[in-house]
This record gives sequence, C-alpha cells and structure tokens, in this order.
Amino acid sequence: MEQLHANGVGCDLQLQAGNEVIPVQRLALSCSCDFFRALFTCPMREATHDPANPLVTGLSPAELRLLLSFAYTGAVAGPWPMVLEAAETSLRYQAWGLLTLCLDVFTHGLTPETVPDVLAFAVAYGLDEVVHVAENYILATFPVWWLHRPSWIFLHTFSSASSVLMVSMSSTNWKPWKQHLGGLWPMEMARRI
Repeated sequence: MEQLHANGVGCDLQLQAGNEVIPVQRLALSCSCDFFRALFTCPMREATHDPANPLVTGLSPAELRLLLSFAYTGAVAGPWPMVLEAAETSLRYQAWGLLTLCLDVFTHGLTPETVPDVLAFAVAYGLDEVVHVAENYILATFPVWWLHRPSWIFLHTFSSASSVLMVSMSSTNWKPWKQHLGGLWPMEMARRI
C-alpha cells in the first residue's frame, strides 16, 4: 500500500490540512482509523465529496502526515516526542491500531528518561494499566531512575505516582541501594544536590 500511495496509484481523493494537499486512498484510510471510516462510509457529505476538489479536514498537517504514515506503513517512526504525539493523535482521531502500537512502546520500552512522560500521559488520559506499569517501573528501578533525574522530588509526574506508592515497597526497594548511594535516604540526598 505504501508503494502504491507513493506512486499515486489508486488515490481517489485529495485531503487538505492547512496549506498541504495530499492525494490519498479512501479505502486505506477507512481501514486504518475510525475517524476516516466514519468520514468516508457514513451518510455524511464527505462520503460523496467531489474527488476533483481537495477535502478540507480540519487536521493539522503534522497530524495528517502522522495518520497517513501509519495508514500506509503500520508503524511509527521517529524520536520519542513523535511517539507521544502519535499517541495523542490516535486518541483524538480514534486510530486504535496506532494507539495500540504506542501503548506497546510505552509499556515495553520504558527507560529512566521516558517514564515521566509516559506516566504523565497515562494519568492525563486515564490509562490505568499504563499508569500501573510506569509506577512499577519507577519502584523497580528507583535508584537508577532517580540518578537520571536528581530533581525527581519536584516533578509533577512523580507527585502523581507518589500518592499511590506504598512506603513499605519503597523502603524495600530502596534499602539495597541506600548503601550504594552513601547511606542517604532520598530527602538527605536531595538536600545535598
């Protein structure tokens, strides 16, 4: 499909986002996203839009390119901010396949650098399973995560997580590392930083 789209084969509609006009295949978009499926198959004026004229979508050019990229490749390519943007766009336009892919990256690709973003995103959108995975990651890797983020006490995302962290679990996970970090507890270490 990606090669057909790149060659313009089967493109039966032009979508406009901002000043960009992109030829697309209705079928490919309808299969990839509920937003486009409803737009092109329900009795709406867009379903019978004249293909000679570009259809104004209301999407930003970046959102349209992201949705088209997923529709034709089934993947999200780019740096970490692109994955976060893809997840937000997928929720906004009901691209459930794209959201599933992003959530897989969120839950299986956590690092000390990405976990605050994942936790904030999951809390903001009420994704309880992802919140649980991110909190467990923080608990399991707290010393490593903390060393990457010395200002962890001030992070809004951590304050969300700290409300559900159990003191006994935190202490249990922290004790082996207490000695490694000079015998200091988090507050003592924060004062020194």
